[in-house]
Amino acid sequence: MKKVLLIGDSIRGGYQQKVQEKLGENYQVFGPKENCRFSAYTLNSVRFWIGLQPLPEVKEFMTEPDIIHWNNGLWDTARLFGENRCFCDIEEYLSNMERTYEFLRKHTNAKIILATTTPTRKEKELDEKAGHFVSDIEEYNRRLIERLGEKVDLVNDLFSVVINEREKIIKEEDLIHLTEYGKEVCSDQVVKAILRVDK
Repeated sequence: MKKVLLIGDSIRGGYQQKVQEKLGENYQVFGPKENCRFSAYTLNSVRFWIGLQPLPEVKEFMTEPDIIHWNNGLWDTARLFGENRCFCDIEEYLSNMERTYEFLRKHTNAKIILATTTPTRKEKELDEKAGHFVSDIEEYNRRLIERLGEKVDLVNDLFSVVINEREKIIKEEDLIHLTEYGKEVCSDQVVKAILRVDK
């Protein structure tokens, strides 16, 4: 049985169960119960999620995954409470992501799939608590692929899958999370990526 570790925020939480269902019994899919949040949080926490270092409150983890599907970005690109900049500066974001990649390469033998950050609906720009601009997300994705695209085993471009149908894929209620249709679309794309590297 192949072991698949999914790392990501609440978007990952939305499609995780469907990924397990679609991959079937030959794969064990695991993702941290907690939201993996922003890139610095993942950089700090991934050691617990792969069982490299014990932490009392982390009861479940996956040692020696065969495949890792990983994303950070929505938290990093959020503009909090009307600030005119993203929560995480792009150079800091790229450094965090590169360090996470290097950690995963050093401490696992897994194939690493890097997923691009999904867009939000246009109206999310007006959210005063945590606004998002698709232009920010596009720029962070572009720079990330430039930095890590040739190092990882595969780039899974979830952004491109979602952007043209985002009114159907992203909930109108919160402008960021996946509809049921969106969960199907994204889980299909994630499964395709996993099967592609598992050859």
